[in-house]
Amino acid sequence: MKNLCEILTQDPEGGPARIPFKTFSYVYRYLSSLDSDIATSETEAYLASLKDNIDNRKNGMIGLMDFFIITRKM
Repeated sequence: MKNLCEILTQDPEGGPARIPFKTFSYVYRYLSSLDSDIATSETEAYLASLKDNIDNRKNGMIGLMDFFIITRKM
């Protein structure tokens, strides 16, 4: 996901590497569907927790620091 953000961002090099949350969640859902150990409900709970933060503070954009938090409430 880090590489995805760095490749798709329109931020200048060395910047926060933000991408639209909609793009991030589409790719995240796809990748998690490839892993049979990850339940769909876990994926949706994680994305919902990220979305609350993104919608309230980041104008719909997600950056690397938004999903590199080790512990998240689910």
